[in-house]
Amino acid sequence: MENFIDNNQLAIAVGTLNTRQKFILYWKFVEEASDARIGDLLGISSQAVSKQKRKAIDCIVEHYFDYYERNSTTWNPLI
Repeated sequence: MENFIDNNQLAIAVGTLNTRQKFILYWKFVEEASDARIGDLLGISSQAVSKQKRKAIDCIVEHYFDYYERNSTTWNPLI
């Protein structure tokens, strides 16, 4: 999944996700599937999909912003 992302830092952050988290985000944002459909594919409830999706996004945000805090004196979110 991270091979299709143009922003290197975002690709690195996505690369930290586990396979299930990437699967959920792919189906949600690329295939535009509902949480219920993703849940059917994984054999879990739509609520579980929503919770795992939120954790995956939180993980991406944490790694993305952590990179800039460690590697830049002036943070620019547009890079």
